[in-house]
Amino acid sequence: MLVSGLKYFSQLPDVRGMVLCSDGESVASIIRIDTKDAKGAAVQVTNLKTKSKKIVLYADNTQHFVDRIYWKDKNLLIVEVHFPVESNVFDKIEYSQILVVNIENGEVDAIDRDMPNIVDTLPQDPEHLLLSVYPSSRYLGRPRSLKVVKVNIKSGAKKTIQAYLDDRLAIFKVNLKDKNLKRELVYSSEKFDVRGSLIHSRKNNEAIGIAYTEDGGTEYFDPDLKKLQDQVDKALAGKRNYIYSFSDNMEKFLIFSTGPQESGTYFIGTRNPTKLDAIAYAYKDLVPEVLNTVKYVEYAARDGLKIDGYLTLPKSKKASNLSTILLPHGGSIGRDNDGFDYWAQYLATKGYAVLQMNFRGSAGKGLKFRSVADTWRYGLRG
Repeated sequence: MLVSGLKYFSQLPDVRGMVLCSDGESVASIIRIDTKDAKGAAVQVTNLKTKSKKIVLYADNTQHFVDRIYWKDKNLLIVEVHFPVESNVFDKIEYSQILVVNIENGEVDAIDRDMPNIVDTLPQDPEHLLLSVYPSSRYLGRPRSLKVVKVNIKSGAKKTIQAYLDDRLAIFKVNLKDKNLKRELVYSSEKFDVRGSLIHSRKNNEAIGIAYTEDGGTEYFDPDLKKLQDQVDKALAGKRNYIYSFSDNMEKFLIFSTGPQESGTYFIGTRNPTKLDAIAYAYKDLVPEVLNTVKYVEYAARDGLKIDGYLTLPKSKKASNLSTILLPHGGSIGRDNDGFDYWAQYLATKGYAVLQMNFRGSAGKGLKFRSVADTWRYGLRG
């Protein structure tokens, strides 16, 4: 079977961003809407027992876009959205915002608009979230400082918890009673920034892992969950496997599995014994058998700096003397990895080799590596 039609690659995923409610009875997900009357995306809640479905939020993907969803409790969803805003400096600037959606009565409240990302939903604290926030100076082309703020989801009141600027991001812990806030390293990567949100135990709220790493899926510090991750990675070998969204008793969880030739499958898992059941597919028509080969590559820039990237080769042609498309990521501080990429896969079905490079200025390798791109982009020196 050869899938090469544009429609298979140009459409939004059928399902994405699925999360499990803490009671283990419902999942929420972002689904594609494509009907005669509406096109866009919606947040849908599904009861796992009754299979009933309810749409609680809709975005038309022109004025507003849904990015991520989280459960705050069984009645509230936290939704990250973004939207374009006219600017005097650029044509448009994309702003992010946090929404609180009550799935029972349909009420939606906006609580923040300062380029936020959710660090922790604070399941033991019903009124607050922790957000990491870029200050507005992020558009001045300078190395970017971050701050972590605690936000009241009812009043919108914010309090800065921590501000930081490091070359390579890692995870540290501190004793808040220590006036010097001495840091103790918990997890770091030899090659990449450690980016993503902490995963907390539903039983005792301790930090047990991180939800995203540049060179793999989830990473757990807790020994039992690290063993679970190893079991899943062995069962779903060669893929990025994200174990996340646990029930309160930590016995039920969701997995999102993706890779160069895996467009994305959601599994619901149970422990003791470990069991995985596929429940949804990001792109149901783009099965591994129809996708093209992806290879990791490295090369040296003019000054010797090592650049990494990914080369997608068409399965329909011999890998020799191919016309090649360079497909740099956006940003400029984005980053490509070996997860599924519909652009590269589609172009490869047309017979092209596709090279995606993490050029100087890409995210994930520290502020020094990426600050050069900002200097060039905005004409700054020094």
